[in-house]
Amino acid sequence: MLASINSAQTITPVVYGDLLSCIEKYESSGNPNAVGDNGKANSVLQFWFSTYKMYCVDKFGFLEEDYKNPDVQRQCASEMLNTNFSNINNWTTADKCLR
Repeated sequence: MLASINSAQTITPVVYGDLLSCIEKYESSGNPNAVGDNGKANSVLQFWFSTYKMYCVDKFGFLEEDYKNPDVQRQCASEMLNTNFSNINNWTTADKCLR
């Protein structure tokens, strides 16, 4: 189980030189058509629609119809981490990217 991370100072990038690229590698191997979690998770960062709506649409103003857009997922994930680094816990694979 991923420990709760609250400080960006604990990050050690492992793959591709940055954290989101590392998470993307483990979530989807960069495949924009990736589907996981029995159809609930989609695109490069494997957002569930409910998580996307809560953060990306309701909090950051992205459009619902951009849910599977890889660039939008990356931008939203960046906003999520910049706003509150403990949002890293939305990706169970993040533990592979942190030491």
